Amino acid sequence: MRNFIRAIPPPLTAVIALGIGNQLGQVLLLRELLMLFHGNELTLGIILAFWVIWEAVGCWAGALTADRTSNPTRAMALLVAGAVFVMPATIILVRLSRGFFDTVPGTHLSLYHTALSCFLLLAPICTLMGAQFVLLARLWREHRLADDMSGAARTYVAEAAGHMSGGLLFSLCLVHLLAPLQVSAIMGIIMTAGILPLLKSRPATRRALAGMLFLTAILLPFIHIPGRWAYGAQWRRLIPDSRLIETRESKYGTINVAARRGQYSFFQSNHLVFSTGGPQDKLTGMEEIEAAQLAHLAVSQHSMPRSALLIGGGMRGMLREMLRYSDLSIDYVELDSTLIDVAEPYLPQSTRKALRDPRAKVLTTDGRRHLKTTDSTYDLIIIDLPDPATAVLNRFYTREFFLEAADRLAPGGVLAIALTSTPGLRDRAIVNRNSTLYHTLRDIFADVMVAGEDICLFFASEIPGTITPNAQTLGDRHERRGVESPAFSRRHFHTLLQDSVVRRKNWILRNHGRRPGAAYEPPDTGPIFPGTLEEQKEEEAGLEPVDRRFFINSDFRPIGYFHTLILLDRIAGGGLHDILSAMLRIRLWWTAPLAAALAAAALLLRVIVRKRGGHKDLNYAVGFSVFAIGFSSMVFELTLIFAFQSIYGHVFEQIGLIVALFMGGLALGAGLSGNHLAGKISFRTIACVQAGFVLFAITMAAGLPAVAAI
Repeated sequence: MRNFIRAIPPPLTAVIALGIGNQLGQVLLLRELLMLFHGNELTLGIILAFWVIWEAVGCWAGALTADRTSNPTRAMALLVAGAVFVMPATIILVRLSRGFFDTVPGTHLSLYHTALSCFLLLAPICTLMGAQFVLLARLWREHRLADDMSGAARTYVAEAAGHMSGGLLFSLCLVHLLAPLQVSAIMGIIMTAGILPLLKSRPATRRALAGMLFLTAILLPFIHIPGRWAYGAQWRRLIPDSRLIETRESKYGTINVAARRGQYSFFQSNHLVFSTGGPQDKLTGMEEIEAAQLAHLAVSQHSMPRSALLIGGGMRGMLREMLRYSDLSIDYVELDSTLIDVAEPYLPQSTRKALRDPRAKVLTTDGRRHLKTTDSTYDLIIIDLPDPATAVLNRFYTREFFLEAADRLAPGGVLAIALTSTPGLRDRAIVNRNSTLYHTLRDIFADVMVAGEDICLFFASEIPGTITPNAQTLGDRHERRGVESPAFSRRHFHTLLQDSVVRRKNWILRNHGRRPGAAYEPPDTGPIFPGTLEEQKEEEAGLEPVDRRFFINSDFRPIGYFHTLILLDRIAGGGLHDILSAMLRIRLWWTAPLAAALAAAALLLRVIVRKRGGHKDLNYAVGFSVFAIGFSSMVFELTLIFAFQSIYGHVFEQIGLIVALFMGGLALGAGLSGNHLAGKISFRTIACVQAGFVLFAITMAAGLPAVAAI
C-alpha cells in the first residue's frame, strides 16, 4: 500500500483536488447566482460564459507566471490559499449584491444587471482557478521530465475526473447536509490537502497550509453564520421597515421569511412564493383574498365536485377555502417539504388547521410527477403557482402538462389556473403571454373561459358547457352548498364575472395570435360590444388558425416563458425588452448564409494555398474546429440542463450531478484519445469526431421529446 501511494505522482492529487474544488465552486456559485436571478435558468448561459472567460484570463495569467517564476510550487500554494478565502467571500458578496441595485425582493434584475453582476462577482475566483491549472501542468511536466505537451493533457484529464468527483460529492452528499458556506470550506480543505504532497521540500509553507486546513476544519460548524448575516444585511438595506426573521437552506433554494406590519412573506431563490397574515391575524390579507376568489370560482364551476388536486397555493389560503366544502377531499402537492416546515409556525391558525385536516392529503413531490404516477382522477385540478418566470414554473403552463392534467380529470372535470394581468389587456407583452396560455389550453380542452381583472383566471374543461360565466348560476350553487367565508360571498360572482369585462377579455385572448406578426403588435381593440361567449365560440370556426410558433407553449418550445421574460424586463426597466422582442423574428434558415460564408472562406483559403503554398487553410480548419467544438460543448451542456429542468424541474438540486456526468464524459474522451490515438491523429480522425458531434446533435434533437414523454 505504501509503495502504491509513493507511486502516485504528487501533481495528481493536486490536480484532482483542483477539479473537485473547481466543480464545488462552480455549482455553489451557479446555485447562489440562480437565487440572485430568481431561478431564471436562461442566466445559466451568462454565468457559464463569464466563468469560462475569467478562467481563460486566469490561464493567461498563470502562463505568464509559469514562464517567469522559478518557484511554481510556492505560487501554487499562494493561489490555493487565495481561493480558500475568496470563495466564501464571493458567496457573501453574491448575497449582498442585490443591495447595490434599486430593487426590492420579489422583483427581477434586468439582463444588464445580470451580466454586470456575473462579470464582477466571478472574476476573482475564476482567475485563481484558471491560473492553478497552468501551473499544475508545468509541475506535472517537470515531474515527468518531459518537453512535450503531455503535462497539459494529463492535467486536463485528471482535472475533469476531479470535476466529476466533485459533482457527485455535492449532489449525493453535501447539498443535503451542509450550508453553502460550509461546502465552500470543504472545498478549501480538499484543495489545501491536495497540494500538500507538492510541498515536501518547503516545510514552512507546508506547515502554514496545514495550519490553515486545521483551522478551517475547527470552524466548519460556524462558517455558515456570515452567510445568514449577509441575508439580513441585504434585507435591512432594501426594505428598512421589514425584518428577516428566518433563513433556511433547502435543496431547492434558500428560504427567507420576512415580516412587515403583521404580514409574513416567504421568498425562495429571492422569488416571492406567497404572503399571509401571522398566527394571530384574524383578518384576511389581499393575497389570501385572491386565493379565495380562485378557490370558490373554481369549485363553483363544477356542479358537484368530490375530489380535487391543488398544486401550490395551499399555505396562502387556498387549502383552507377549499376545505370549507364539507364533501370535498383534496390532494395538496407542495414540492419542498422544508418550505412547509419553515412556514407553518407563521401561518394563521385556520391555515395550520387545514394542513392537518383528514380530508386533505399533503404530498411533498413534484406536481407533474404526481400526475404521471397517480391512479386517482379528480373533479377539479387547481394550479396556484407564480407566473412562468422560470423553466421549472413554465412546466405547469405547457401543452404537455395540460395533456397530463386532462388525463387525470374525471368526466366533466375542470382545470383552473391563474396569471397576473392588467385591466383591458393593452400591454403587448402581457397579452402575448396570457393569450399564449389561452391558446395552449384551447389546444387541449374543448371549452376555455377567462375571468378577472388584475388576475386572469382561466377555467378549462373537455366537455363543452361545463364551465359558465353566469354569475346567477354560480351564486346559486355556492348558496346551496352552505359555504361561508369572510373572504368570499355571492356578490363576488357578480364582481368577478361582469358581463362586459368577461366578453372583452375572452374576445381579446381568443383573437390575438392569429394574424401574421401578432407577436410584435398590440392586440386589436375589437368591437365595442363583443358577442357572448357562445357567439364567440361559434365565430371561432371562421377565424384564422393560431400561430403555433408564438402562441402554443410547450416543454421544448417554452414561448410562454420567453413572453414572461419580456414582460419582467419591461417591469424592471431593463431596457432590453425591444431586443428580446426582436429575437422573436429570428428564423432557423438564417443560419444558412453564415454556414455558406464559412464554407466559402474555407474554399477561398484552399485556392490561395494551392497557388501560393503555406498552411493557411489548415490553420483555419484547426482553429475553426476548436472553436466549433467548444461552442457545441457549451450549447449541449446548457441544452441538457435546460431540458432536464423542463422535464423534471429539479435542476437546482441536481446541477452538480448533471455537470459531473458531463465532465466525466470529457475525462473519458480525453483519456481514450490520449492512450489510443497518440501519434495517430489525422484530419480524417478529426472529421470522424466532428461527424459524431453532428450525429449526436441530431439524435438529441429527435430523442429528447420522446424521453420527456416517458
